[in-house]
Amino acid sequence: MLGGPGRQVYSSQSLRVNPLDVFLDIISIIFPSLLLWGIYSAPPDAVDFSSRLAFYLTEIFFPMIIGFTGTRLGMTPPQRIAVRELLEQFKTGDDEFHHGDCVGADSQAHDLAEEKNLFTVSHPPRNPRLRAFKSANLTLEEKSYHDRNCDIVKTCDLLIAAVDGMMEVVRGSGTWSTIREARRLHKRRHVVYPDGSVVDEASRR
Repeated sequence: MLGGPGRQVYSSQSLRVNPLDVFLDIISIIFPSLLLWGIYSAPPDAVDFSSRLAFYLTEIFFPMIIGFTGTRLGMTPPQRIAVRELLEQFKTGDDEFHHGDCVGADSQAHDLAEEKNLFTVSHPPRNPRLRAFKSANLTLEEKSYHDRNCDIVKTCDLLIAAVDGMMEVVRGSGTWSTIREARRLHKRRHVVYPDGSVVDEASRR
């Protein structure tokens, strides 16, 4: 600074702008706004602040892992449309799609994930009788139906379930058993019914 008492005259050197300071100033202004936007625009299944924050940060910094379970009878046309629309929200090439590699809904959902160019991961059953043998990007170790379903739930951030009826089945349904495991672990989940309706269960913990 130049000049006598009471005068503040800055030299050209003192007026130089530090690019790092400018960058940090911009970030300090923009990032909180983006964060708040992400939190409050997160899906309605993220029902509290912490859930919304976790969802937003996960979406930005990490690939999402989608788990799928479904009826061996196959999805109805409305179910396929609904599942395709659910998959539209995920990032091509980054996000993973995990399924149980059975005939029916698993096989159909695998094809939908490939259309979206998601990274497909197969959790095949040890019993090959109903296996679809889809060509996934990654095929994991064969396990029992129960164990592989539990693996899918533990691994995923979101579970999509295509069920074969409009009412929950307590016994004899691997799909509903997998949904209940996802509830127990507080996983995000979308249940897709035969008429194509989608129920977001995350608020029913």
